[in-house]
Amino acid sequence: MIKVLSFGCPATKDILDYNPFNNNRNYSLTYHKGYQAIPELNLLLDEIVPDSTNVVLFDFVSEAMFGTVYQNEKVTTRNFWIKNWGSEQVYTSTDFEATFGIWKKEVAKFIQYFLEKNIVLVLNSFRFSPEMVIDNENPQPTSKEYPTIEKQEYYNQFLQKAEKYVEEKFPQVKIIKFNQSSKVEKNHPIKAYSFYLNEDYYLDSFVQFETLIKERFLKDVTDYNHVTSEEEIYFQMGKKNYSFLIQNEFEKTDNMLVTAWKKNNSVERKILNESALGDYILDGKYGNTYRFIPRKSFFRKELKEFITASGNKIFFTDRRDEVRMKSETSKKIVFYFMPISGGVDWRSANAMNRLMPYYFKNLSRSLIKNTIIIRIADINGVRGSGYTNSYNYENYESDLSEFIEEMILRYKVNRKDVVLYGVSKGGAGGLFYAAKHNLNSVTVDPLISKNYSINYENDTYLFHKISKDLDLVPIINEKLEFLPAHNYVIGNHYVKETWDEILRLKGVQIFDIDDETVKIHRDISPNCVPEQLMLINRLLLNI
Repeated sequence: MIKVLSFGCPATKDILDYNPFNNNRNYSLTYHKGYQAIPELNLLLDEIVPDSTNVVLFDFVSEAMFGTVYQNEKVTTRNFWIKNWGSEQVYTSTDFEATFGIWKKEVAKFIQYFLEKNIVLVLNSFRFSPEMVIDNENPQPTSKEYPTIEKQEYYNQFLQKAEKYVEEKFPQVKIIKFNQSSKVEKNHPIKAYSFYLNEDYYLDSFVQFETLIKERFLKDVTDYNHVTSEEEIYFQMGKKNYSFLIQNEFEKTDNMLVTAWKKNNSVERKILNESALGDYILDGKYGNTYRFIPRKSFFRKELKEFITASGNKIFFTDRRDEVRMKSETSKKIVFYFMPISGGVDWRSANAMNRLMPYYFKNLSRSLIKNTIIIRIADINGVRGSGYTNSYNYENYESDLSEFIEEMILRYKVNRKDVVLYGVSKGGAGGLFYAAKHNLNSVTVDPLISKNYSINYENDTYLFHKISKDLDLVPIINEKLEFLPAHNYVIGNHYVKETWDEILRLKGVQIFDIDDETVKIHRDISPNCVPEQLMLINRLLLNI
């Protein structure tokens, strides 16, 4: 375990803490809270630095925003807030070099303290960004709740000068360089402010951090391979154990996922298909650099994981609305198989957005009390494999079957109180496992034949190369025809491409929403939510 101590702003701490792309579980992070400048920290180091610390990750943001030095019995500060107090004992000096000279002595003490203890020092060269993005897209100037451009430039001048000083004076200090594609994120999950940035920042900073400390911790950090040529990409895929970074210079008009969908013969589509066959998944990008990781290396701290007998992991959530849980009554379970993501998430390089889209957030409020909703991530391929076996993951179905049975046992639920639910790709998964386990299900326009995606949507799911069974209907019919479980399939006969596939099913109850205003597959589910809830609750109530 690599024990990291972080000093600085949230952006620095979050390289290892919040960072959605930190899939390395070999880090233990301690964060020294509070914006304290180096001179203050120097007085406290013996008290706040654990003896077992391996790495110190720090920045100079506090110096840039709040730094103070004592000079001729007066306080010199860069702090705008103190400056505005108007105290006679506090002033901001225009003689930058004079105050910076005093500050350098304090920084030297700080760095030397850790070097003497043989602790790896990593400086995060954070910069204030004049641009913000919304959901990692559409750059625009930062809005009024952020520091003004004048203040940002003032801070950044200091940060640049401080970084240059450390780089020249202390070559032992590793430096994470601030990438120009890093911008403030308006819709950050934590909050909106200068220290909460877009996905480019978190992935780029994390890759740099691991690369910088690799020499000291060879066995505990990710081994990244930077590749550029198409031939080298396929060679790296064959190694299986490595993560690799592709600098996408093939198409500059779209991101890799969009280009792969638009152009059947594009290099991007070939790379995505071949990476899936090699058991890799695309998980993150910064600028035009894309990160591919082994499927077995995927990790998100917000997801629970179930380790199967084969050593694979099923990722899931089992969040529940405690207000709607009554301990004195028996529990019920809805297994929710996820559909393909929509909107900007459809083209997101973040694997979580593509493989575990969080739809129907308030589902529990519409179901009978004491129902646990277990959402299952489809961690396989580019956009999942529909929860079925693929050439790269041949025991996916047995792993997921093991998971379903274990959850039923773990929560001590009667099998008649279990419903498998899903829409589209997730609907196919829900119906498939309902047939396999003799469980009730409600599925909406399930893509039980992947030929729909291939023939009508230009293989937008990128199923074709990895799927072992493109047509699930014969497999489902073989099980369902003689099972007593109730399986409702919702569709719309006005969407002929998927309706014709539904009519091939045996042993199911087909519910036609009969809506002539709905003409395409993706519009069916949003237009029959009451019907879905009615059928799920009916099964949960056993009526």
